[in-house]
Amino acid sequence: MMFTKVAFVLLVLVLAAHAQTYTRLNDALNFNKRWSRDNTNINPNFFTQHSSGQSPKIFWLGCSDSRVHPSQAIGLSIGEVFVYRNVANFIDESDIGPTAALQFSILVLGVTDVFVVGHTKCGGIKASLDRRNLNGPIQQWIMKIRKVVNRN
Repeated sequence: MMFTKVAFVLLVLVLAAHAQTYTRLNDALNFNKRWSRDNTNINPNFFTQHSSGQSPKIFWLGCSDSRVHPSQAIGLSIGEVFVYRNVANFIDESDIGPTAALQFSILVLGVTDVFVVGHTKCGGIKASLDRRNLNGPIQQWIMKIRKVVNRN
């Protein structure tokens, strides 16, 4: 009987978590519809203009921090900044993701300026200095940052 009660409680918790996720997803989709409508009302050609391609002049390499979007931080609009972000804004020589993004932005998109941007109170850097074991992929990532810190 005890197992059944525990299983029921776990099931309720799982369903509640899914309901919150569904609500957030539904809210995001509704916001996206309003955003789309509002942008079309302001500029009827908004989506036509942006669907034809992109030609940003700035490549932004920054942290995945969610508190501000790069375009907003420098007063630019959609399509004006090609963005690559990761935890703690760290580039490891074995990770071809950022170098491929940089090469694509320059050779294909015609980017002329490269911004490598950090910020204060970075959680990724703090975790790398914390010496706490986080396990999994984030631990592997943090260990690479720690190696750089230890060399300097």
